[in-house]
Amino acid sequence: MEATVHDLAALSLRPDWSVLHWTGEDYSRWRASLGCVGRKYMQACDEYPFNKTAEGGYHGPASLALIDWHQNSYQGSDLGVFYAAKGIRVRPYAAFAVIAIPDRNLRTFWLP
Repeated sequence: MEATVHDLAALSLRPDWSVLHWTGEDYSRWRASLGCVGRKYMQACDEYPFNKTAEGGYHGPASLALIDWHQNSYQGSDLGVFYAAKGIRVRPYAAFAVIAIPDRNLRTFWLP
């Protein structure tokens, strides 16, 4: 839920981030240069737009937030399953919509 709350906050500031484009490029090193200041044990630096999108990583000012490590991992795993199931990984710059619903039983989900 923390990842979804972060996604929702980022989307409220940048509605244009509701449609992202997968690139497959790993931009995770950019976070090391910007960092999430004050990170504690079992926290992860969550980024939105997502790391492997044209809008995320080095490409623009992403939103960063410290969240629970497990929740960040769950969302990353779910996102990877989505990319694979919808064939996003084989279509460079494939567009997909992001919908963040802050509910205990729902997490952020994506539509091709």
